[in-house]
Amino acid sequence: MNTFLTKLLSGSSFTGWGAHIFMFVPRFVTGMLLTIDFGSSKFGMPWTDPEKNLGLLEVAAWFPEDVAAFGAPFSWAPWFFAWMGAASEAIGGLFLALGFQTRLSAFLIGCTMLTAIFFQKWGQGTWGMLPAMGFLWVSMYSLVHGSGKLGLDYWVARYVKKRRALRTGVATAVVALLLLPLSSCGSYSTIGVEAKEAFVLGEGAFGGFSVKLTNLTNQEVPIKAVNRKTGIQTQGFGLGPWSTAVLNVAANEKVLIENPNEVDIQVRARLSRRVNGMRYQALSEE
Repeated sequence: MNTFLTKLLSGSSFTGWGAHIFMFVPRFVTGMLLTIDFGSSKFGMPWTDPEKNLGLLEVAAWFPEDVAAFGAPFSWAPWFFAWMGAASEAIGGLFLALGFQTRLSAFLIGCTMLTAIFFQKWGQGTWGMLPAMGFLWVSMYSLVHGSGKLGLDYWVARYVKKRRALRTGVATAVVALLLLPLSSCGSYSTIGVEAKEAFVLGEGAFGGFSVKLTNLTNQEVPIKAVNRKTGIQTQGFGLGPWSTAVLNVAANEKVLIENPNEVDIQVRARLSRRVNGMRYQALSEE
């Protein structure tokens, strides 16, 4: 009973898919209501009621008149402000529902709702302001948290990051191939590994070698030796922050310096002899 009361009264921190689902549902419903009902009634969209006689992306003639009644600065350019407000609901609502350009859409929707609350609905009491206030709250948390994993922004960003990492990895690998094979006994090389990447050491080595590794960051770095043919891990350990360890690598092994963290890391390596075969790869490629 005490445990139940403690859980009931204490705060909770949502993690995992549960949090993303609870973020997605009100964002999607709000966005669809805005684009299908509130926005399309005053702004031409493919699903606008034909009786509205609105062309694509055309704002209803009555809406600028309402906006001009708000006073300055809206009366200075009522067509512009009307178009922006209607587009933020119709187009921004669609983007919000899909989780595309979520923060930008949420910002524009929030501005539109604040304008509606203070310049149009203020004298109508709480019930009159409630729809605009509801849209405002959802736009606020969407502005802070973005789309989460259930939105196009997440997948677009993931794709772009993967392509950028690939280009960076190729360029860095060229430099690594030029510089690291020159490493000889007693010399050091500093290896930078981006977030969610791994550095492969000794992939083309002939014979065994040893490498002294020093972690130059405050993040633990997983170090693995795997069989070059089968990819099966043969040895491994976690290299603690600012710590040093020596790894003896067999003739049929290669070394993986992994970075599962969200920030870039640096590891200093001292090889016992000249070693060929270095490159970067995404952790998902293992």
